[in-house]
Amino acid sequence: MNLEKDLKELRRQKQLKESAIAQLRKRSKDSIARPRAEKNMLSTNPEMQKI
Repeated sequence: MNLEKDLKELRRQKQLKESAIAQLRKRSKDSIARPRAEKNMLSTNPEMQKI
């Protein structure tokens, strides 16, 4: 057992987990599956624009 090696491995696993969570958060925030429309063609009401 090498303590330094074990600690480096634990730190690497923690960084990978945090990185994966950050990537998922970014992907869900910047969703391009259904982009937001600039103008609602079916309504002239300003509150209904950009939905």
